[in-house]
Amino acid sequence: MILSATHHDKNPWLPEGTINRPRLIAKLGSIAQKRLTLVSAPPGYGKTTLLQQFAIQSPLHVVWHTLEEKDRNFPDLYENSLRSLEPIAPGIHQALAAKNWVPSEAAVLTANYLSNQIARNFVYVLDDIQSIAGSPSAEQWLRTLVTALPNRCHLVLSSRFIPHLPLVDMIARHEVMAIGQNELRFTREEVQQLAIQVTGKRLTQPVLDNLDTRLEGWPSGVVMALRPLPEELERVLPEAKEGPEALFNALGAPLLETQSPDIRHFLMVSSVLDHLTPESCKQILGLPDAAVKLAEIHRRNLFLTQTVHGFSYHSLFRAFLQKRLQSQNPTLFNQMHIQAAQWFEAQDEIEYAFPHYLAADQLDDAISLAEQAAFSYFAAGKIETLLRWEAILHERQQFTPQLSYVCAMIYTDRYEYDSAFQRLDRCAEAFAAYENWDGLAKVQYQRAMIFQQRGNYDEAIAIATELLETATDPIGFRSLRLIGVARLQLGDVQEGISALEQALPAYRKDGDAYALSLVLQDLSVGYAQAGDLDQTNACLQEMVALRRDLGSFGALALAMNNLGWSYHIGSDYPHAESTFREGLNIAIQVADRRAESYLHCSLADLQRDRGAYSEAQQLYSKAIELMGNSEPQLRCMALLNSAHLERWQGNYHEALLWVQDAARIADQFKLGLHKRLATGAHWIVQAHLGHSADAIQNLQAVAEALATQEMYLEAMSMWGLCSHAALLDDAPDYALVCLQRAEALGTQMGTAQPVAVEIVHSSVMKPLVLDQPHTLELLAREVRQLEEAFIFNDDSTPEMAATLEQTFSLRVLTLGSERVERDGEEIAVSAWRSTTARELFLYLLFNGTASRETLSLVFWPDSSASRVRSNFHTTLHRARRALGENVIQFIEGDYQLNPAVRVWCDAIQLEQIVSRARALSPRDARSEDLWQKALRLYQGEFLQSMDAEWTSHLRERYQACYHETLAGLGRCAQARSHYREAIQYFRKALEHSPYREELHRLVMQCYADLEERQKIINYYDEMKAYFEETLAIDPSPETTAFYYHLLS
Repeated sequence: MILSATHHDKNPWLPEGTINRPRLIAKLGSIAQKRLTLVSAPPGYGKTTLLQQFAIQSPLHVVWHTLEEKDRNFPDLYENSLRSLEPIAPGIHQALAAKNWVPSEAAVLTANYLSNQIARNFVYVLDDIQSIAGSPSAEQWLRTLVTALPNRCHLVLSSRFIPHLPLVDMIARHEVMAIGQNELRFTREEVQQLAIQVTGKRLTQPVLDNLDTRLEGWPSGVVMALRPLPEELERVLPEAKEGPEALFNALGAPLLETQSPDIRHFLMVSSVLDHLTPESCKQILGLPDAAVKLAEIHRRNLFLTQTVHGFSYHSLFRAFLQKRLQSQNPTLFNQMHIQAAQWFEAQDEIEYAFPHYLAADQLDDAISLAEQAAFSYFAAGKIETLLRWEAILHERQQFTPQLSYVCAMIYTDRYEYDSAFQRLDRCAEAFAAYENWDGLAKVQYQRAMIFQQRGNYDEAIAIATELLETATDPIGFRSLRLIGVARLQLGDVQEGISALEQALPAYRKDGDAYALSLVLQDLSVGYAQAGDLDQTNACLQEMVALRRDLGSFGALALAMNNLGWSYHIGSDYPHAESTFREGLNIAIQVADRRAESYLHCSLADLQRDRGAYSEAQQLYSKAIELMGNSEPQLRCMALLNSAHLERWQGNYHEALLWVQDAARIADQFKLGLHKRLATGAHWIVQAHLGHSADAIQNLQAVAEALATQEMYLEAMSMWGLCSHAALLDDAPDYALVCLQRAEALGTQMGTAQPVAVEIVHSSVMKPLVLDQPHTLELLAREVRQLEEAFIFNDDSTPEMAATLEQTFSLRVLTLGSERVERDGEEIAVSAWRSTTARELFLYLLFNGTASRETLSLVFWPDSSASRVRSNFHTTLHRARRALGENVIQFIEGDYQLNPAVRVWCDAIQLEQIVSRARALSPRDARSEDLWQKALRLYQGEFLQSMDAEWTSHLRERYQACYHETLAGLGRCAQARSHYREAIQYFRKALEHSPYREELHRLVMQCYADLEERQKIINYYDEMKAYFEETLAIDPSPETTAFYYHLLS
């Protein structure tokens, strides 16, 4: 049965003369065993009719969406898709339509919603898929949707040709069914059956043979051929090889002539419109009795398909009717199209008005519409419509500067720079001729953008600098940002930061949140290069908050990459890994290759630093594969970091090859910073190859040059490499000097992690550092932190395989839900054999080492000694059987958990995260991220099913952590001026701790920041009344004074 209906959806009502096709319906009956069904053939082969018949007869729910030309614009396609899915997935449109997702994100989110909300099998028909062919965004959405849809959704694609899809693996898994042109042809029996239905009699054998030979089973041709006398076929019919259009034109004329004059007139005039309703026929075209005539035409099966909101002609039949109307009455043809264009323009449906003006040869009106809509359509994502308009006008030798400029922007976004430059050159000539200086400035800015994206930073800076003197905003502040980014890429860090800082207020004022997040991202990179980690974290915090609010998962994944880097450079390796992996999961889910390449590279850096060499190399390789020839800066860093990885493993010649590739890219794209880093990487390898004296000299020069440019993080790293080279040259005194310089820079910035990495991976550097614990205090501390996070035995070993029966890890959930997992598998309740066995394990987990006497008093305080002894050993045996024999140890008279078994517990993790977050400023980028993680951990009270005395104080402790988490999130929201969000968090915390007056003061402060004076008064009165009612006290003098201070 057909379930859904939108203005595009086909209804289950079929016209008169439709024959049953049991052999094909039977094949479609196996649709529930396939993930994808392809129905492909040229026009007129009955694809839609067949699927309608199947939908009527199928016991499965069928969702139907017919695509049209405007669906080439992804926003239109996505909107229509959600509306078609709404009947089977109520709420999907409201849940997903509001965000500006990129196509892959939208497809994944749609698939996830369907997976979570629908438990039954259903069929999703996308008809006329050829309508979106050649639209990159629409095709990306379709490719992602095909692979992401849940198994319960059986997708059917109907098209004139097979779309470009990832079919190889699906075919190998037998998940695809196809029905093609040959199967859709009418058999001789079906032709005879149709003849009987249409004419009331059987065809003679000669006529049937002729029809079969000439039409080769083409369904639409057979239907048309049976309308006039079949004996006339020889005279009117061309060869089948001439194609459907020629056959339709040949057969359409006699078919049209058999109709009455009023129906014939109605057919030709109504064919002006794509979609027909009685109202549109009357209002737009002035056709009377449209409802009666449409019903009659549909009943006669004259290639008119009924939809929920009207009718539409078959595309071939409409083209034939339009050609006939134009040839017989060109005046009426033009008049009807002009009326249609003016009506649609008045309704602000520009996309429908444009082709009608073109059809009537009203080029000035069409151009005016295109110029008028160009920028708004670009902002709305209707880029395929704009490209189609430009192509059509170009065919008619018409040039429109505004439209061509917008198309140049589209080609820039697609990295098709030659096409963009061609249009910009013509636009520049036109704008100059019209003295349109704003238009000329836009052209120049777009040229600068292309130069920057190509890595031609000097050219980009030159154009943008000139624009600063002549252009007005927004070109002015956009040019500032462009200069800032280009300067950073050239290694001119302070100049880059200065330009970006000048641009930032204008971006804030402009109000584009996504553009603001990009500037903050650029600034965080600049501050990081300058070693200003406080400013870096402040930018990251605001950027992550903006990206979360925007809801774009690809952008959020990139923000997570930067946040993970902040953890990494701060030696917080566990949180760096979890942040990178969270971001990577997001990027993979939404198929964002750019974000995925960055996160693969960042995670590779982290795992390389921690000694997981094999995993790191795989991640680097994946990152390089994903980025291809784009992202020259990232490619350069991936190659350089791979070189250091090879060097640490003693593969010096392989390392040099990586460095040479990186240096070539740096030269090609004029990447000043990366060129210096490549020089440093080259010389540290040369030091290992026996050229240590030359290496010292060159590494020192690079370090000093970087420090001069205030690129302190990279300078510190170079001093570490210089120290390593000095030790290889048997110059320990100078090696110490180099480390002291690195220590000084690290102290200034608050981290020496890049040097600590080199020390840990060098057999000669570590003793020097450990011998100077006071001189090199920061380095010694960060070396210890890295060693604690080091990953040993990166690859599986035989020893590990031999001990698989042991327990290696436990995961314990105690907040809200209660569960223990052993090596990834949940321990069933029955496996404990008693609740006391599980409680014994939890007691040791949260209280640490305990003697048998202590445990006996906790669990069996009133039992006899013999009974206690029996209970204890039975309980201990059960706990060990459930957990693994190696988990609970008896050492020197006490019982404890084996420290070699890795234990993760939500409550312990919560306390650790809260402790870390508590130490950070609310403006620190890591702060809100940590509080959010803490909030996700607290799913309910600690060990709700247990009322043992030892759990009470822990339950209160973790509740306090939860309350502090809410307050912390409120402070973070307040720090980024999201005051209403902050109020929600503070009030939530106050539900559990209503007498925390500092939180009440924060709520009032937020109302003051919102300039809502009356709400301050109301809130204070409510608080005071509550205090009086429950405790019979007034708020503290401090709170009262604060209240009057806000009012004043």
